[in-house]
Amino acid sequence: MGELFDILRAGQLVAEVKGWRPEAKAKWVLFPIGIDVRQGDIIQSKLSRDRYEIEEVGEVPELPNFGIREPVIRAFHHPYSPGQPSTVFNVGTMTNSAIQSNSPGATQTLTVHNAGAHEKAENAIRSFLSVLEDLDLDPTDKEEARADAIAAEAMLKSPKPKGHLLRELFTGLRDKLTTGITGKLVEGVVVKAHAARKAIQDYFDSVGGL
Repeated sequence: MGELFDILRAGQLVAEVKGWRPEAKAKWVLFPIGIDVRQGDIIQSKLSRDRYEIEEVGEVPELPNFGIREPVIRAFHHPYSPGQPSTVFNVGTMTNSAIQSNSPGATQTLTVHNAGAHEKAENAIRSFLSVLEDLDLDPTDKEEARADAIAAEAMLKSPKPKGHLLRELFTGLRDKLTTGITGKLVEGVVVKAHAARKAIQDYFDSVGGL
Protein backbone atom coordinates (compact mmCIF):
# COMPACT_ATOMS: atom_id res chain seq x y z
CA MET A 1 0.00 0.00 0.00
CA GLY A 2 0.97 3.65 -0.21
CA GLU A 3 0.40 6.58 -2.50
CA LEU A 4 2.45 8.63 -4.92
CA PHE A 5 3.52 12.16 -4.08
CA ASP A 6 5.11 14.94 -6.11
CA ILE A 7 7.79 16.84 -4.21
CA LEU A 8 7.85 20.50 -5.18
CA ARG A 9 10.66 22.90 -4.23
CA ALA A 10 10.60 26.59 -5.15
CA GLY A 11 7.71 25.82 -7.48
CA GLN A 12 9.64 23.13 -9.37
CA LEU A 13 8.96 19.39 -9.42
CA VAL A 14 12.03 17.63 -7.98
CA ALA A 15 10.77 14.08 -7.51
CA GLU A 16 7.85 11.69 -7.71
CA VAL A 17 7.99 9.27 -4.80
CA LYS A 18 5.92 6.69 -2.97
CA GLY A 19 4.88 7.52 0.58
CA TRP A 20 2.86 5.82 3.30
CA ARG A 21 0.39 7.06 5.89
CA PRO A 22 -0.31 4.83 8.90
CA GLU A 23 -3.81 6.30 9.10
CA ALA A 24 -5.87 8.73 7.06
CA LYS A 25 -5.71 11.53 9.64
CA ALA A 26 -1.97 11.27 10.25
CA LYS A 27 -0.14 14.59 10.02
CA TRP A 28 2.97 12.92 8.68
CA VAL A 29 4.04 10.79 5.74
CA LEU A 30 6.72 8.09 5.63
CA PHE A 31 9.23 8.01 2.78
CA PRO A 32 12.08 5.57 2.00
CA ILE A 33 15.55 6.47 3.26
CA GLY A 34 17.44 8.41 0.60
CA ILE A 35 14.48 10.46 -0.61
CA ASP A 36 15.45 14.16 -0.78
CA VAL A 37 12.56 15.77 1.09
CA ARG A 38 13.25 18.93 3.08
CA GLN A 39 11.61 21.36 5.45
CA GLY A 40 9.65 23.88 3.37
CA ASP A 41 9.04 21.50 0.46
CA ILE A 42 5.49 21.09 -0.82
CA ILE A 43 4.23 17.55 -1.33
CA GLN A 44 1.16 16.85 -3.43
CA SER A 45 -0.77 13.60 -3.38
CA LYS A 46 -1.27 12.36 -6.92
CA LEU A 47 -4.44 10.61 -5.74
CA SER A 48 -6.28 13.38 -3.86
CA ARG A 49 -4.30 16.34 -5.30
CA ASP A 50 -4.08 17.72 -1.76
CA ARG A 51 -0.95 19.76 -1.02
CA TYR A 52 1.01 19.86 2.24
CA GLU A 53 3.98 21.89 3.42
CA ILE A 54 6.76 19.96 5.18
CA GLU A 55 7.51 21.25 8.69
CA GLU A 56 10.01 18.74 10.05
CA VAL A 57 11.89 15.76 8.63
CA GLY A 58 13.61 12.98 10.58
CA GLU A 59 14.42 9.27 10.53
CA VAL A 60 12.53 6.66 12.55
CA PRO A 61 13.34 2.95 13.00
CA GLU A 62 11.36 0.12 11.45
CA LEU A 63 7.60 -0.01 12.08
CA PRO A 64 6.82 -3.73 11.65
CA ASN A 65 3.17 -3.44 12.67
CA PHE A 66 2.70 -1.07 9.73
CA GLY A 67 4.54 -3.48 7.43
CA ILE A 68 7.70 -1.33 7.39
CA ARG A 69 10.79 -3.29 8.43
CA GLU A 70 13.58 -0.81 7.83
CA PRO A 71 14.38 2.80 8.80
CA VAL A 72 12.25 5.40 7.05
CA ILE A 73 11.96 9.17 6.79
CA ARG A 74 9.02 10.73 8.61
CA ALA A 75 7.92 14.10 7.27
CA PHE A 76 5.50 16.14 9.39
CA HIS A 77 3.28 18.48 7.43
CA HIS A 78 0.37 20.89 7.51
CA PRO A 79 -2.10 21.76 4.72
CA TYR A 80 -0.56 24.12 2.18
CA SER A 81 -2.64 27.25 1.60
CA PRO A 82 -1.04 29.89 -0.66
CA GLY A 83 -1.76 33.39 0.61
CA GLN A 84 -2.42 32.18 4.17
CA PRO A 85 1.08 32.09 5.71
CA SER A 86 1.63 30.40 9.00
CA THR A 87 4.45 31.74 11.14
CA VAL A 88 5.91 29.61 13.89
CA PHE A 89 8.28 31.08 16.46
CA ASN A 90 10.50 28.98 18.71
CA VAL A 91 11.72 31.27 21.48
CA GLY A 92 12.54 31.24 25.17
CA THR A 93 10.13 33.92 26.37
CA MET A 94 8.01 36.56 24.66
CA THR A 95 5.73 39.05 26.39
CA ASN A 96 4.01 41.98 24.66
CA SER A 97 6.54 41.81 21.85
CA ALA A 98 6.00 43.54 18.53
CA ILE A 99 6.70 40.22 16.79
CA GLN A 100 3.45 38.87 18.22
CA SER A 101 1.48 40.97 15.75
CA ASN A 102 1.09 39.77 12.17
CA SER A 103 -0.37 40.86 8.87
CA PRO A 104 -4.11 40.52 8.13
CA GLY A 105 -5.13 37.05 7.02
CA ALA A 106 -2.03 35.39 8.45
CA THR A 107 -2.08 32.82 11.23
CA GLN A 108 0.53 32.58 13.94
CA THR A 109 1.49 29.91 16.42
CA LEU A 110 3.68 30.84 19.37
CA THR A 111 5.60 28.00 20.94
CA VAL A 112 7.87 28.35 23.93
CA HIS A 113 10.69 25.88 24.38
CA ASN A 114 13.37 26.76 26.93
CA ALA A 115 16.05 24.70 28.70
CA GLY A 116 13.65 23.67 31.47
CA ALA A 117 11.08 22.48 28.96
CA HIS A 118 13.76 20.52 27.11
CA GLU A 119 14.72 18.64 30.28
CA LYS A 120 11.09 17.92 31.15
CA ALA A 121 10.45 16.65 27.62
CA GLU A 122 13.39 14.24 27.85
CA ASN A 123 12.19 13.01 31.23
CA ALA A 124 8.65 12.50 29.87
CA ILE A 125 9.96 10.39 26.97
CA ARG A 126 12.09 8.21 29.27
CA SER A 127 9.18 7.75 31.65
CA PHE A 128 6.78 6.86 28.84
CA LEU A 129 9.09 4.34 27.15
CA SER A 130 9.80 2.66 30.51
CA VAL A 131 6.15 1.66 30.86
CA LEU A 132 4.98 1.38 27.24
CA GLU A 133 5.40 -2.41 26.89
CA ASP A 134 3.29 -3.01 30.00
CA LEU A 135 0.32 -0.88 28.94
CA ASP A 136 -2.95 -2.55 27.92
CA LEU A 137 -2.63 -1.59 24.24
CA ASP A 138 -2.64 -3.63 21.07
CA PRO A 139 0.70 -4.11 19.26
CA THR A 140 -0.10 -1.57 16.54
CA ASP A 141 -0.85 1.16 19.09
CA LYS A 142 2.36 0.35 20.96
CA GLU A 143 4.37 0.52 17.75
CA GLU A 144 2.83 3.87 16.81
CA ALA A 145 3.43 5.26 20.30
CA ARG A 146 7.06 4.12 20.27
CA ALA A 147 7.60 5.76 16.88
CA ASP A 148 6.08 9.01 18.19
CA ALA A 149 8.30 8.93 21.29
CA ILE A 150 11.39 8.34 19.14
CA ALA A 151 10.34 11.17 16.81
CA ALA A 152 9.96 13.52 19.79
CA GLU A 153 13.38 12.45 21.06
CA ALA A 154 14.91 13.20 17.65
CA MET A 155 13.27 16.64 17.54
CA LEU A 156 14.81 17.53 20.89
CA LYS A 157 18.26 17.17 19.31
CA SER A 158 17.48 20.08 16.99
CA PRO A 159 18.91 23.47 18.07
CA LYS A 160 15.42 24.89 17.56
CA PRO A 161 12.88 22.15 18.34
CA LYS A 162 9.40 22.93 17.06
CA GLY A 163 7.25 23.18 20.15
CA HIS A 164 3.93 22.81 18.33
CA LEU A 165 4.98 19.47 16.84
CA LEU A 166 6.28 18.26 20.20
CA ARG A 167 2.96 19.20 21.80
CA GLU A 168 1.14 17.14 19.19
CA LEU A 169 3.38 14.12 19.78
CA PHE A 170 3.15 14.36 23.57
CA THR A 171 -0.62 14.73 23.36
CA GLY A 172 -0.71 11.44 21.47
CA LEU A 173 1.51 9.77 24.08
CA ARG A 174 -0.73 11.04 26.87
CA ASP A 175 -3.79 9.68 25.07
CA LYS A 176 -2.09 6.29 24.76
CA LEU A 177 -1.48 6.28 28.50
CA THR A 178 -5.12 7.14 29.18
CA THR A 179 -6.26 4.26 26.98
CA GLY A 180 -3.64 1.81 28.22
CA ILE A 181 -4.23 2.24 31.97
CA THR A 182 -6.87 -0.40 32.66
CA GLY A 183 -7.88 -2.73 35.45
CA LYS A 184 -5.78 -5.49 33.87
CA LEU A 185 -2.53 -3.82 34.95
CA VAL A 186 -0.72 -4.71 38.14
CA GLU A 187 -0.36 -1.96 40.73
CA GLY A 188 3.32 -1.28 40.01
CA VAL A 189 2.62 -0.68 36.32
CA VAL A 190 -0.28 1.63 37.14
CA VAL A 191 2.00 3.69 39.36
CA LYS A 192 4.61 3.96 36.57
CA ALA A 193 1.95 4.85 34.02
CA HIS A 194 0.55 7.63 36.17
CA ALA A 195 4.10 8.88 36.75
CA ALA A 196 4.56 9.03 32.97
CA ARG A 197 1.32 11.00 32.60
CA LYS A 198 2.54 13.44 35.26
CA ALA A 199 5.89 13.80 33.48
CA ILE A 200 4.07 14.68 30.24
CA GLN A 201 1.85 17.16 32.08
CA ASP A 202 4.94 18.72 33.66
CA TYR A 203 6.26 19.27 30.14
CA PHE A 204 3.00 20.86 29.02
CA ASP A 205 3.02 23.12 32.10
CA SER A 206 6.57 24.24 31.24
CA VAL A 207 5.46 25.42 27.79
CA GLY A 208 2.28 27.18 28.79
CA GLY A 209 -0.04 24.29 29.61
CA LEU A 210 -2.36 22.11 27.58
